[in-house]
Order: sequence, then C-alpha cells, then structure tokens
Amino acid sequence: MKITVPMLAETYKFCLVLAISGGLNVFANMFGFFRSIPVELKESACMDVASIYRTFYTIILPII
Repeated sequence: MKITVPMLAETYKFCLVLAISGGLNVFANMFGFFRSIPVELKESACMDVASIYRTFYTIILPII
C-alpha cells in the first residue's frame, strides 16, 4: 500500500508560514536578549546624561 503525502513545501502558503515563523523566532530571541541586559547598565548611562541612542550605540550594541 502506497501512502501519499501532499507536498506542502511546494505551496505558497507553506512558504509564507515558514517566512513568518522564522521572523517571529528572531524577534522573540532579540526581545529576550534585550530584556536580559542589566538595568544598572542603562541607569549608569542615564546618570552620565546619555541619550537613548547613545546608550544603545555605546553600551548595548557592543554586548551583541
């Protein structure tokens, strides 16, 4: 007896689902990483009168 399985990989819906799920996975990983950065680092930059962008470029981005 031969079992046939529909070829999901050849449909546009399947490709769209893969693309969306891959993007959500990256977003979830980056979100979790940014939440794990200690608040003290951000507070120390705030005490040094650094803007949000300066904090990101000089403290958070080098950690990545």
